[in-house]
Amino acid sequence: MKESEVKVIQVLKEAGNQLRWSELLERTGLSRRALSLALSKLQDDHLVRRIVDAESKEYPPPVYYKLTGRLDEIDYYFI
Repeated sequence: MKESEVKVIQVLKEAGNQLRWSELLERTGLSRRALSLALSKLQDDHLVRRIVDAESKEYPPPVYYKLTGRLDEIDYYFI
């Protein structure tokens, strides 16, 4: 697992498991590209889920990234 992916997981855990993309960008300190690549990989590994709030009145609708329960299965990486 790359350092950027670990950073995203740590930030999400500290924030209560869910943040918007812009909040992740700010809190991780990663570049836009590094964050996008990390999120894509974490989604492919089913560790992070992308959630679009379609019921929001905002345009475009807010997008959140949330840790999945699968992380508990491999949590020993972060101990």
